Amino acid sequence: MIQTAAQKELPAVPPQTTSCVETAVAHVDATHRHPTERVLSKVREAIDQSSYRELNRLTVTPVDGGILLEGRVSCYFLKQMAQEVVRKPLEGHRVVNRVTVTPSPK
Repeated sequence: MIQTAAQKELPAVPPQTTSCVETAVAHVDATHRHPTERVLSKVREAIDQSSYRELNRLTVTPVDGGILLEGRVSCYFLKQMAQEVVRKPLEGHRVVNRVTVTPSPK
């Protein structure tokens, strides 16, 4: 490994000190973790208790930093309501809303 003069002059970071890089990595790890089983259970419960019965057909899948909502609903209002119903129990995790709107034939 070739070291530049700038690298040779840097003082060593004492082991008890947390570097900026370590702090940034810890923050990324904390924000990109999968929701716990408890959080997923609360999300599913919120959907089940919703007065919008169409939402019961949606699937909830954990992804990095949040959940993925998938399925079909009959209008854009229900797509938005699906996202709002799961937002509170997610405790800060993100929602990826891939719900498809397929209007019912009249």
